[in-house]
Amino acid sequence: SLGIDVLVGYGLTETCGQVVASSFSTESSHPLFTLANVDLKRTETGSLMIATNTLAHGYLSDTGLLPILNNDGYFLTNDLVQLDPFQYVGRLDFQFQNGSKLVSPELVEKILMASELIDHIIVIPKIHDRYGSVPVAYLKNLSNLDQLKDFAVQHLPTYLQPVEYKQLPESLSFSSVNLRKDLIDFNSPA
Repeated sequence: SLGIDVLVGYGLTETCGQVVASSFSTESSHPLFTLANVDLKRTETGSLMIATNTLAHGYLSDTGLLPILNNDGYFLTNDLVQLDPFQYVGRLDFQFQNGSKLVSPELVEKILMASELIDHIIVIPKIHDRYGSVPVAYLKNLSNLDQLKDFAVQHLPTYLQPVEYKQLPESLSFSSVNLRKDLIDFNSPA
């Protein structure tokens, strides 16, 4: 109503900040645009590759500088994206195999959050004898669990439906930057 266009930015530590922007509204006519001297490519797996003059030279380690660019001068982010309009989909390294299907936990989280029955969720894989891994959902509270399960059945294919819904352990927090890794570690045998 104020006539202010809101843009969503995307950037990485390795690029020293923002590299692309797109419209926040799906009704807007603003397409994806990249900042000056930024080139984007999408791999066959959907992962984003970036070339820009603001890209880091590498990661510092005890043995020196570890290069981060491929032979063509691109940095492989492992972020799964859609281009035009730009949309972050998830992380390639968070995906897991459920039978013959690939599960993107962020997709399950996004769909279940759309139920408006929950305010926090994180999905991790659980080892399964028959399917390899199955999704397990951790929630801040379990108060709307029956309705959430019904929503999942209506909106997710069977292989994406969490087989278990658990309350987030008190020792962990949804504000943790590495919550997915923390939960996987929490559930791993010692």
